[in-house]
Amino acid sequence: FVCKQFGEIIKARYSTRGGTLYIEIRTTARNPYELEKAVEEILNILGK
Repeated sequence: FVCKQFGEIIKARYSTRGGTLYIEIRTTARNPYELEKAVEEILNILGK
């Protein structure tokens, strides 16, 4: 997953506990705005 405009996801890992999925995602976003956009993009992909 690469979104040139908002930075790149460099690492993603997940774990499950009691039916809940925890996802940790590291990006190259340089500021809160870019990070917010990256989060929107991720949620959009997960929602499909």
